[in-house]
Amino acid sequence: MAPATAVLVGFALVLGGCDRAAHHVSGARPAGVGSREPTPLSPWPASEDFDVVTQLPGPVCALVPSGQGELWYAVTGDEVVAVYLALARQKVEWRQALPEEDRLERPRAFPTPGHGIVVGGLVRSPSSGSARARAAGHFPPDARAAVVAYAPDGTREWSVERKWGARGDGWLGAWPIMVAHLVFLDGDDLVAVDVRTGKPTWTAAGPIEVLWGGQGVVVCGVERSGLGFWRGIVGFDAATGRALWHRALQCRVFARVLPVSPARSEAQRKTCWLAEGDRAWCLETTTGRVVHAVALGSGKEILGVYERKAGPILVGRTYQAGAGASLEAWNVEGEGLWLQPLLTAQGVGTSMRLESRMGREAAYAFNESPAAAIQVIGVAQGKNLAVVRVNGSFSYTPLIAESGGQVAIAAGREVAVLALPSYEPVVTIATPERHYYGGATVLQWVSDGVLAAGTSSGYVLVKGTVPSGAGKW
Repeated sequence: MAPATAVLVGFALVLGGCDRAAHHVSGARPAGVGSREPTPLSPWPASEDFDVVTQLPGPVCALVPSGQGELWYAVTGDEVVAVYLALARQKVEWRQALPEEDRLERPRAFPTPGHGIVVGGLVRSPSSGSARARAAGHFPPDARAAVVAYAPDGTREWSVERKWGARGDGWLGAWPIMVAHLVFLDGDDLVAVDVRTGKPTWTAAGPIEVLWGGQGVVVCGVERSGLGFWRGIVGFDAATGRALWHRALQCRVFARVLPVSPARSEAQRKTCWLAEGDRAWCLETTTGRVVHAVALGSGKEILGVYERKAGPILVGRTYQAGAGASLEAWNVEGEGLWLQPLLTAQGVGTSMRLESRMGREAAYAFNESPAAAIQVIGVAQGKNLAVVRVNGSFSYTPLIAESGGQVAIAAGREVAVLALPSYEPVVTIATPERHYYGGATVLQWVSDGVLAAGTSSGYVLVKGTVPSGAGKW
C-alpha cells in the first residue's frame, strides 16, 4: 500500500455540516442534525516518519520534562530512561531498570525540584491479581504499591512500598499525587513523603484518598461508606498535615476532581472543582469556602471546566429522550449556554461510554475504544469545528495534544497534525510498531515544531521538523 493510501485509512477530516451553530438548551433538535453524509475536505499529505530515539521494554507510560532543557524522562513499568528529545540532539543519557520487586503497573511519574524523577504505581506481583483484572482496575486487598526516586544522574535514591489497602478497586492514573517537594501515598492511611530524602513527614488516619493538590493544600476523600463512596472531603495543609477544613458529601456517587482548561500550575491552583454526579462545587483550597455551587438535574454529567474572563463554562454530556446524547455547556448559575448533539451518523456518541478531552478552546468527544471519529466542538459558542475520522479497529484511546497553532491526534499507528483554528491537515507521521494493533501510548509537544511520542512497543520517538500551523486561537 502506498504511503498516501495508508494515511487515508488511518485518518480523514470531514467538515460536512460542521459550521452549524449549536442549539440553545431550550431549543428542539432540528431534523437531520448529525445525519448528513460528510463531505471530504482535502487529501492528507503524504505520511512522514518519526525518528526512533530508543526502545524500552514494555509500553511507554510517561514522557516527563526534567527541567533541564531538552532532557526528558521516558518511563515504563520496568525502566526509567533519561533521553534528549530535540532536533539537534536525540540520544539516551542514562537508563535504569526498576528492581524486580518494584516493577510497576501503569506508573505515574513527576519531576522533582532537584531535576530528578519520582515514579509510582502498583507493584506487579502475584498479589496484584491477574493482568486482566489489573487492566480493569480490580486489585486484591493485599496488593502492594511502590514509589521510587532517581537523581538527575540516574542514581536510585530511595523507594517506599506500602499496602494498596483501602484504595481497593479503582483506576491507577491519579496515584500518587505530588505537591511541592512532598509525594502523598494514600489508602489505609495517608503518608506525606519528602522526595528529597524519602522520609515521611506526617501521617493521617484513614481510609483516605487524595483527590487533588495545589496551593500548599491536599484535598482528600474521607469517611468511606460501605458502598465505597466518600462521605466527606478534607483539606490538609500539605506541609504540616493540619486539617484546614471539612465538607460533607451527599454520598450518592464517587466524588471526582474536574479538569480545568487552560491547565494551571500548582501556584495558580487557588480553587478546586469537584463533581458528584450532576452537581459541582468550586472550592477555595485554603479555606474550603464554596465559590460556586451548580446543580443541573438528572441525566447530566459535568466533564470539565473552562476558565474564561466572563466566568467559568462547565461542559458535560446530557441525554434527552428522542434526541440521544449531546455535549452541553452551563454557566455557574446552572443556566444552559449551548447544546450540541453528538454526530452519531459519523460514529460519535453511538456508545454509552463516551470519552472527552479538553483543549484550550475546544472539547474533543469520541466513543470509548474503539473510536471511529472525534467530534471537535468550540467551547465559546458550541459550534462543530471538525470531525476527525480515526481507525475504528484501533484498541487504544486516541491521544490529543495541542501546542500554539497545532493539534496532534494519535490513533492507530499514525499521528495526524492539524492547524488551529482551521483544523486543516498539515502532516501525518507514521509510528514504527511490531504489532498490528500497536500505537502511540504517550503524545507530547516538546517545543514548537518538535513532537515526541511513546508507543505500545516501547519506542521513544521524535519528529523535529513538524510544519507550523496556519494560525493560533
